[in-house]
Amino acid sequence: QYESVIVLDTPEIKYGQWHKKKPGYIYRKEASSWTINHKIDQGGSGKTTRAICAFPNRKVVVLTPANLLAEYHRKQNPGLTAMTYHKYFHLGATAIDEWDPACLGKKTLAEILIFDEACMIPRKVLQRLLSYAESRGCQIIMCGDPGQLTSWGDKEGPHKFLTEWADEVIWCMEDFRAQDNELKALKLRMWMKNDLAQLLEF
Repeated sequence: QYESVIVLDTPEIKYGQWHKKKPGYIYRKEASSWTINHKIDQGGSGKTTRAICAFPNRKVVVLTPANLLAEYHRKQNPGLTAMTYHKYFHLGATAIDEWDPACLGKKTLAEILIFDEACMIPRKVLQRLLSYAESRGCQIIMCGDPGQLTSWGDKEGPHKFLTEWADEVIWCMEDFRAQDNELKALKLRMWMKNDLAQLLEF
């Protein structure tokens, strides 16, 4: 299942910034062709930006949990289509168990869907939307931070589910913000634990 990690050949990162998380990983520099990718990194590391840059001249749509984040991506990437996943999949106020893909009508899904802040989306919602998008032949990239707060009422969050379901899991441990080594080490220890453990330990 965990067959490879990709190093995207873009100006933002250098070879060696991606680190092995599980034995048996293979490093390569070309953009991935797996159907479902799960990119895991700390906040502000540029994982979504690198995902966007990895597919030039392809039909890419960035899906977010909030309008403000979608607006940010549109400003940073002129011409990019970015919106909430609610709007893209016509969820509205419909419960995910009652959502019917027929509401999309003749809408053709984008070739590549990038879910930003994936760990903030309820697991049940992600399961339904990803299953549908995969059935329509979309390539899906999930960008998430397991240290991020989960959605209201979702105790576990989707991180474990995404890690198990994805064809490819990409871990990046680089911290571009902290300048002090001790602070970097503390942040990494916190980041590798779930929210409850962070509250109790730190």
